Amino acid sequence: MYAIVQIAGRQYQVTPDQEVEVDYLDVAPGGSLSVKDVMLLADKDDVVIGTPYVPCRIDLEVIRHDRRPKVLSVIFKKRGGMRRRVGHRQRFSVVRVKSIVKGE
Repeated sequence: MYAIVQIAGRQYQVTPDQEVEVDYLDVAPGGSLSVKDVMLLADKDDVVIGTPYVPCRIDLEVIRHDRRPKVLSVIFKKRGGMRRRVGHRQRFSVVRVKSIVKGE
């Protein structure tokens, strides 16, 4: 069984007991949340495509929060000696799919 679900504005293919890295969620580690934005649900040969969503619920548990490696960018203007280096580290959350519940 797997589902295509929208979490924090992006789509992910998830299966039960899978860990997924998603954009940062404002939930404490160890906390749980439910997502009802399920776009596709497949169970062996039975495939249900939503218009736009399938009546289903995905239960998630937040494992931890972390930050991706630093990305450096340089801002440069050709006159006046203007140079600036900017770094950014994107935050993300690791969630575990606890269960996929049909028909809710």
